[in-house]
Amino acid sequence: MIRLGLTDGTPQQLPASAFPEPADIYICDKCQRDITKHLHPHRSHSWQPLGPTRYTCVCGLRFLTGAMEWEDLGDWERRRRINQTLALGMGFSIIFSVFAAIVYFVLRLLHLPRLALATALVMIAFPFVGFMGQFCVEILLSKWRTYVPKP
Repeated sequence: MIRLGLTDGTPQQLPASAFPEPADIYICDKCQRDITKHLHPHRSHSWQPLGPTRYTCVCGLRFLTGAMEWEDLGDWERRRRINQTLALGMGFSIIFSVFAAIVYFVLRLLHLPRLALATALVMIAFPFVGFMGQFCVEILLSKWRTYVPKP
């Protein structure tokens, strides 16, 4: 709220039990600790974040976080996320291929054909691997939280 300039400059503070009501700071109802960093307020037109669905405060109170685990998503939402991530990775790889072609031809003119090919391939693959790598790590962490028993 304060970032949008909608208040008088003092951060709006709410108890964590009021989440997802908009506020700048969420405090635990029992011990008054700031637990804002553990909560994920909904942002319109974006994916709901992957993460633990509940946060347990040091004092023992549990709060909904606004995140979901991969297993909580339906088949349609999973397919949509996979398809969008693939499309973004491929789209950026196509854009980077224009620059890779320029670098390739410059290095070929300098009589460095192997370096030209390797550099162009890395430039093309980098966005795709970046998008898919981060996406896969998020899914693996979510599955780890879901299936691995806690001590």
